[in-house]
Formats: sequence, C-alpha cells, structure tokens
Amino acid sequence: MDENKRLKLVEIDYHVPKTCGLCIHSSFASPSGFWGECTKLDYNHAKHSSNPRNLSIYRGGTCKQFEPDPHAMEQLNRFSEFVR
Repeated sequence: MDENKRLKLVEIDYHVPKTCGLCIHSSFASPSGFWGECTKLDYNHAKHSSNPRNLSIYRGGTCKQFEPDPHAMEQLNRFSEFVR
C-alpha cells in the first residue's frame, strides 16, 4: 500500500469492522453470499425441534466471539492493519 494512502487512512480514523465475514467461525455457502452459519455458536430452534443447530448469521454482523480468519486477513493485505 502506498504510504501516503496509509497515512490518510490513519488520519481519517479508517477501520474495517470485525464482522462475521472475516471471522474464522463463519461458514458461507457462497463467497459473495450474505447469509451463513456460525460454526462456534449453536442454539435449540424451539419452533422445529430441540436439536441444536448452528446459529444463522449475516456477513456484516459481529459478536464478542470474533476471531480473525487468517485467510481473510491475508486477502485484505495491508488493510488488515485496520481491522478493529
């Protein structure tokens, strides 16, 4: 990344949010899909059965269980320094 670009991003307090789309616990059927599952968190779906199932998630969502996916961080290149 160009150093002047990086400095401008720092100046404007730019950041990339910690979202499900960047979390190691997320699973999406399509790389560009918005909806997927959290492979860490499950719940009992009261309407259909009492069997635990993975929690449905939105790619742009987040929670306190966030852990960065190394592959996603690699794809962000230098922008990964702005994840917070």
